Amino acid sequence: MTLQEAAERLGVHYMTAYRYVRTGKLPAEKVGVHWMVDRTDVGVSASAGMSASMSPTYVARSQSQAPDIDSVVYVGSAKKLHAGQFVNVKVTDYRAYDLVAEVARSRARQLPVLSTH
Repeated sequence: MTLQEAAERLGVHYMTAYRYVRTGKLPAEKVGVHWMVDRTDVGVSASAGMSASMSPTYVARSQSQAPDIDSVVYVGSAKKLHAGQFVNVKVTDYRAYDLVAEVARSRARQLPVLSTH
């Protein structure tokens, strides 16, 4: 979908959605002169309640999840996370086969961060 369509689905202005892309909060790819966004990324962002003040979302996996086969865990965090870092998370929602989580305030299951999503 186009960035304009993504902005409408998220309920934000086009420039806010563009800022999400530029800051890494919303993955997008430039095709010609247009930014294209994957519908599943918009669904996860919308379900996580993305707003102008939302923390960045990271992609994480548990040790038992295989890359390119198993689902991923989208982790929202106010603190900057780094690839390879283990964090305790609390699962708050799911989308299809993927989980949506936040960094837990108390001890919970640790997942390594793979990348910024």
